[in-house]
Amino acid sequence: MQGDASSARREEGAYRAYVTDEQRSDATWIPAFPPESNLFGALASASSPGPASGLAVTNDLAWAAPRRDAAAHEFDLRWRGVALSDLPGTEAATLAEAVRLANPGHLTTVDSITWLERSLTPEGGATMTSTTDLEASPRHLIQIVGRHPRFATDADPRSAKKPPLGVVVVRAIFPSDRSDMPEFRIVREAPIASLDLEIKASLLDRLTLVSDESFGFARIYPVGVGALDTVRVPGEMSSLTPATELGRVSRDSGFLSLSAPSWNRGLPYLPFEIPWVANRPDGQRRWYVQTRIAFHAFQGQTFSRGFNSHGCITLRDNDLKELAALVFARPVPVPLIVRPNPFAEHQHPFPHETTHFWELENLGTTEHPHITRGNLYAIKKVREAPPVVAEMVGVFMTGEKHGDLLGPVVAYQTRAPASLVP
Repeated sequence: MQGDASSARREEGAYRAYVTDEQRSDATWIPAFPPESNLFGALASASSPGPASGLAVTNDLAWAAPRRDAAAHEFDLRWRGVALSDLPGTEAATLAEAVRLANPGHLTTVDSITWLERSLTPEGGATMTSTTDLEASPRHLIQIVGRHPRFATDADPRSAKKPPLGVVVVRAIFPSDRSDMPEFRIVREAPIASLDLEIKASLLDRLTLVSDESFGFARIYPVGVGALDTVRVPGEMSSLTPATELGRVSRDSGFLSLSAPSWNRGLPYLPFEIPWVANRPDGQRRWYVQTRIAFHAFQGQTFSRGFNSHGCITLRDNDLKELAALVFARPVPVPLIVRPNPFAEHQHPFPHETTHFWELENLGTTEHPHITRGNLYAIKKVREAPPVVAEMVGVFMTGEKHGDLLGPVVAYQTRAPASLVP
């Protein structure tokens, strides 16, 4: 974990949206993960050069698939991974209360109760899709994250401090007449430390998804992201939140509680780490550096799901605490992908900000742009609804290097189709 010098750098410029030469030279050298042999993974070849400024932009439309239609009931299929407390309707409220009262996972503490799936099963047992059959029994797949000693693993040296974090997936079955509390059956469970978690963030959707597809884990949070930007890549719309394909979030660089600056309010702070390629005195050529972009607390009186930061991703207090708990439960860093693309199969009922947005301000000229005030990007508040973004490009941090060490540094460009823009 970083010391006082790192905290001072965060307070001085927590929103710096690129890695400066000064930061690169004094950053802690974090061992590469995954191993150096496959650090950069399998990436597609470049299709277009980056902008004249030298900033790299992304080129993968894996998320831009048609979204599934919502079911004809109060549970939208795209809300998989949303906390029951965020869902509308009486059925979700009843289900959340039933889980709290029954504690079907027999957990010491419960951090979150998340909805995964809903189906209808008639008395005969066959699954139905109709929502009008009064003889059908609603069945919900519910994910419960909480703590219990049984989730202890040898891989987590911090498990002795308090009960380790785990996940229990249960099926809740209501009576056909819905006159009583549901029956719960445990489907599967696992320590969080054993899951292969991945964090993905969508800048257009303003959502962050934590998932493990093999286990079926999903948790999605509404977020605020970086201000809109048409200056750094002329003629293109982007966000000050940088894109990353090979980033990660680690408990080694994060904080479960950080009080400085004051807007952190003692809440977690989880900085992005990005891969770096260079020659080091000790012979290592690939490693990760901690950046000044992070998941952290929102500023102001209320949370806003909008374009409102200098580059960091902001969350509601409880969401940030849960995200930090998931990251700190892992013995290894959690991979991070940030793209402009909307998610194909995930949404959140929390409303987007429609009263204002922030945008990058050019204090110079078109030929010679100047976009900073001191140590931060120069952004200004626009008191109107954000523009309808037809497509958005993702801008990488200056330091993120892709491709083989001996090959060219490739540039990627991502465009989100207008038909998928919320």
